[in-house]
Amino acid sequence: MKYFIRKFSLSRWNRYVISNQGVLDFKLNIFSRDLMAASNKLSLWLVEGASLEEVEQRASDFLLTMGLMGEAIDVTDIMFIPETSIADFPLEQSVGDAVTAVRGLEPFHYNIIDMDMRSLQRFLYVQFDLYRQFETAPRNDELYVKRAPERTIYELLEHAYQGGRIDFSKIKPKLQSSLNRKYPHLYPAPVCPIAGKTERLCEHFNLCDECSNHGSHSAS
Repeated sequence: MKYFIRKFSLSRWNRYVISNQGVLDFKLNIFSRDLMAASNKLSLWLVEGASLEEVEQRASDFLLTMGLMGEAIDVTDIMFIPETSIADFPLEQSVGDAVTAVRGLEPFHYNIIDMDMRSLQRFLYVQFDLYRQFETAPRNDELYVKRAPERTIYELLEHAYQGGRIDFSKIKPKLQSSLNRKYPHLYPAPVCPIAGKTERLCEHFNLCDECSNHGSHSAS
């Protein structure tokens, strides 16, 4: 069984889709934050398994990856897209475009390429249909959506970190600082790229106080 995973904002969809409108009636802010498109591409992560349970278990690393993408850890929602649902989209494996703090996931990164307004509309229909099925299908009958609270992301992070699978250089400095303050016994402090010191970083420029005070902002 093959699924492609994308992060999306379940709470936004909940508020809107429940009104029973069609995808063409979506307001831009429903999905604009979810798209995160670059160079006419949409990013996906491939997860495979012999059963739904195995797929869901293996999806944990990708859930963690997406939970670590921002400047803070928060509730993280992912959508499972069956391979058959996007079989007619042009897909390419794209290790070079993979942005992940979890080591070893790069080979599972794919892009839908050459996106235009027509293919974007078709892709939104795919997501819309999957969400509808998630809302109406018996639970555990199929994989559609998974929501992980903040606590779950922290648990996944600790497990991966203890296994040496976290690359802190791929985590945004503000989140690095937050993790170090909250769990100093677990996570290292971020390093200033100018001074090379493990000190509290400037939240805006990712530099330590010393470099920030000397006008080194442009060096970041």
